[in-house]
Amino acid sequence: MLREAIAQLGEGVGSGLAELREQNQELRGLLGQAHADLVTTRREVEQSRDAVAALRAELAERSRQDRTTVTRGPGEEAGEQDREELLGLAAGVARAELVCHRDTWAFVVERASRGEHFRLPTDISEQPDGTVEVDVSGRSLLAAVDELWAVRREPGASVGTQRMAALAYQRIGEALRETGQSVDDGADERQVTRIVIDDRPPGGEA
Repeated sequence: MLREAIAQLGEGVGSGLAELREQNQELRGLLGQAHADLVTTRREVEQSRDAVAALRAELAERSRQDRTTVTRGPGEEAGEQDREELLGLAAGVARAELVCHRDTWAFVVERASRGEHFRLPTDISEQPDGTVEVDVSGRSLLAAVDELWAVRREPGASVGTQRMAALAYQRIGEALRETGQSVDDGADERQVTRIVIDDRPPGGEA
């Protein structure tokens, strides 16, 4: 009787253990599938994030292009051509003399120094009336042309800033074209481009 009871108990324990092993195996399978699903979900989320980022970048670029298109007014294409012409002329100049008030020079430096080609001149002569004569390299002149031209598109730039930049840009352009024309007419190529930003008559008071 005792042996039979022990045998039956052993059979019951063995059956219970086998059932537990089977349930444990099923549980492992479910956990494995859940992990695989989680990995797939994470991958899909990352792909969605990449797609959203790419879409945002595309929309930002389209918005930038739209703003550029909107801001292009009549004569803007001609303005681009004028800028490229002056950049070419400035690149071909070894040096230039710039005459203006020291405050105007400070404005030009402030703007031109944003350009990668600007180098602060060291040869500066200051006169008693507040004007300065600066020996500018062609490379720095190129930076000045490029940055002064860009002021017209600078968000939030005041009317005064735009006017000052436009005047300096105009005088630089006039001097560069005059030098280029003189060379074409057979003048010495070594002549120095002279830029004057001063509307006072010769000999005028400060």
